[in-house]
Amino acid sequence: MRWTPPLVKLTFAYGVFGFGYIVTATFLVAIVRHLQSGGLFESIVWLVTGLAAIPSLFLWQRLTVRMGHAKTFAAGAIIEGIGVVASVSVGGIAGPLIGGLLLGGTFIAITAIGLQAGRLLAGAAPRRVLALMTAAFGVGQIIGPIVAGTLADSTGSFFLPSLLAAAALLVSGFAAFSARNQMSAVIAAR
Repeated sequence: MRWTPPLVKLTFAYGVFGFGYIVTATFLVAIVRHLQSGGLFESIVWLVTGLAAIPSLFLWQRLTVRMGHAKTFAAGAIIEGIGVVASVSVGGIAGPLIGGLLLGGTFIAITAIGLQAGRLLAGAAPRRVLALMTAAFGVGQIIGPIVAGTLADSTGSFFLPSLLAAAALLVSGFAAFSARNQMSAVIAAR
């Protein structure tokens, strides 16, 4: 296994994606409860999230064929970031619904696309690369709720933690996007 620049960028993007997506995935229910809209609305938000996930793999995979893994990963991270911001900035019940829709419509597919890209870049050691990418993702998933929960406790709101998560998703998207040309060259050389 050789750590090429696109593989380093992709692994970084994958870890930061873990940080960004988990904040909304963890605290979406708390955001909904803060609206005091009731248990039924909590269920509706999660239903929307789950229903959005169903076609997401198929749709994002089609985009991957057209745009490549790096651009598709970047687009998904940015779209998810928009949903994260919407969950706390769009008024009423619309914000969490948009956040849930964009979370469900992106996170499973983008997680899969990131691992697919890692496998393409891994050469002869895909298991090792996928293990390290998964570890980076897991570290992001651990740190995200700790940081977001601390910020939410100190500010009394999920607004700032959600903006931080959206910023992380933008960083993740830009890191993946910056690897696009190098990824193409590495994959073509194999």
